[in-house]
Amino acid sequence: MKKLFTLVTLIFFSSLLLGQTPFKDLDIKQFKYADAKNRTLDLALNQAIEHYNAKYYQHTQAANYFYFDVSFNSRQFKNTRKIQHMSALFGDFNFYKAKTKVSSRPWEIEGNFAYNTQSRFYRENKFLEFGPEIGISFEKGKYLKLNVAVSLKKGRGRIEPVSDVYMVRWMLKDMEDSGVNLAVWTQDDVFEVANRLNVINNYRIFDGRRQLKTQVKDISMAIESKGMSSLEPFDLFGIVFDNYTRAFIGNRFEGSRHAFVARPFFDNRDNGNEQIDISNGYGVELFGEYFRSRNTSLNSQHSLEFQSGVGFYSTDANKYKFLYPFLQGKYEYSWYPNSRTTLSWHAKAQFRYEENKLLNPYYITPSKSLIIGNVGLNTNYFVNFKTRVQANFSVSYNDSNSGYITSGSKESFIFVTFIKFLHSIY
Repeated sequence: MKKLFTLVTLIFFSSLLLGQTPFKDLDIKQFKYADAKNRTLDLALNQAIEHYNAKYYQHTQAANYFYFDVSFNSRQFKNTRKIQHMSALFGDFNFYKAKTKVSSRPWEIEGNFAYNTQSRFYRENKFLEFGPEIGISFEKGKYLKLNVAVSLKKGRGRIEPVSDVYMVRWMLKDMEDSGVNLAVWTQDDVFEVANRLNVINNYRIFDGRRQLKTQVKDISMAIESKGMSSLEPFDLFGIVFDNYTRAFIGNRFEGSRHAFVARPFFDNRDNGNEQIDISNGYGVELFGEYFRSRNTSLNSQHSLEFQSGVGFYSTDANKYKFLYPFLQGKYEYSWYPNSRTTLSWHAKAQFRYEENKLLNPYYITPSKSLIIGNVGLNTNYFVNFKTRVQANFSVSYNDSNSGYITSGSKESFIFVTFIKFLHSIY
């Protein structure tokens, strides 16, 4: 009888723990993003300073670059259990000036435009992905370049956007700090409100003030329907308004994904007044990739990405073909001290070797290896739900071992700092 009583007691308390998941112990891996469509359009002003320092054949070359940049970025995202579709249109105009110890070059103008889309079709946890991309870049009076590619992927795994969950968690944390007892809230309640928040985020009302008022009201009602204890309605409205209008959007993800990729591509370059006016190239890359993003708490996120494979490239510029095995990866740690500030640190590296002997019977161009490393710190401060300020500091190291250069090698260090102002149209 005593053992039976003990067993019943354990089952009872276990059911309480499962039914009332503590706010700070949400199992974010259980969250499934709702069927949703959303879109964004950002305009940005960017000012940057770059210091370049290169060494080759016992010579050192240093230069400072000053950049002013105007850009736009439009994104669309659709999510169901059977498909994840993303598309992005990007463009920028960059005005820059170079200055060395002996000369100061005039202002130059360059531009970049790109469009890419990924359609990932799921059957349970497996997927097939189709991803065309196109890019155009130019520098006034120097070149015009076109790049076209398509990625074909077969893989397994899924990464869910979880920013809305953490938005709700920040709101609940503020409520808890105000003395609200959150014992009545379950994990499913948090997930339900988060998916409701996704729908509210995508309201489109021509009058911006009316849209914001409706969004804040509906979020407040969604939270209130789950129970808020002794908190007054005006206090709840204030907490929702503060977090909703001054918090991060769309930068937290959870899950992992890996795939095998085939990526054929084509490029065309018009070099203007140079000796070779137009050159064409084509090739294909075959590689494996792995992505993982993990949220370890309300305040931290870790992400990792890795690619390894081999590529083939042929160009008519120098009448040669080559293979290039490559290996690259990136790790990033993000810290969120509050709901409107993001600090992230990253480290990434790449190795590539261009083998020119194997496919060129009349071997002329020497083989080449390239090592690239980069570390950086990124900061984001969200002034309000439409305007953000970003700052960045990064250091890059490039080591190119090639017969193109008399000494056979070239090393460079690049230091970059920038500050950017972004404003979202919708």
